[in-house]
Amino acid sequence: MLIRSRLGLGALSFLAVYREIFETVLFYEALGMQVGAEGTHMIWIGIAVALALLLLIVFMMVRFGLQLPLQSFFRVSAWLIFLFAIVFIGQGIHGLEEAGKYLCGQYQIPTIGLLGIYPNAFGLMFQAMVVGLAAFYARKR
Repeated sequence: MLIRSRLGLGALSFLAVYREIFETVLFYEALGMQVGAEGTHMIWIGIAVALALLLLIVFMMVRFGLQLPLQSFFRVSAWLIFLFAIVFIGQGIHGLEEAGKYLCGQYQIPTIGLLGIYPNAFGLMFQAMVVGLAAFYARKR
């Protein structure tokens, strides 16, 4: 029974890590296609900076016994996920419009591409839903 439990836990761990690696590869493939050949070096710089920061955090945790406040860490992570959802929704719907797959009503608002804000009704509606969900989350807290 103990061996089956360990094998099951090992298989579950392997699948979780494999899925994360697969998602990361897909993300970098899409990012590479978006920036083109001239922006590839920026991706590598971002990977190097992220790796350096990760190594610095691990070093500080091992060397100095740094304890991360998990509640604050997960709170910041949740807000970053909300922010990324808003940006990705706007950019995704704008990409569909550029490809001619979806046409929607336009508004007279400024475009802020970095934040994924484009003047189309569908994208703004879904972004407003995510903002509402974030407000509900904040109020519940």
